[in-house]
Amino acid sequence: MESLKQRHPAVFVKKEGEISGRAATRIAKELAAELPEFTAQAGTWDQDGFLNFDGERPITLYGATNPNEDLSEAAKFYFVALEELRAKAPQRAAFFDALVEAWKAP
Repeated sequence: MESLKQRHPAVFVKKEGEISGRAATRIAKELAAELPEFTAQAGTWDQDGFLNFDGERPITLYGATNPNEDLSEAAKFYFVALEELRAKAPQRAAFFDALVEAWKAP
């Protein structure tokens, strides 16, 4: 996570008055280059963007559309329905736990 923070410092600054839905959208856009790391940890998508359901399934059917939507849906659930994400997709929850933990002030 430290390398993510160094590569994307703007992502780790909470915007004043930012609501969770907008934060999730902003984070997904700003972290688009991190899709390979997300997909490797989630284990659902191969490097070419094809499904690999040997890993954890996306949180929603829409998330199974492609890796971008998988990341976006996971971010949405993290900020809006965290307990459901933890129950249905714990690897995705862990990815965002680590990401959010890195945002906290030292």
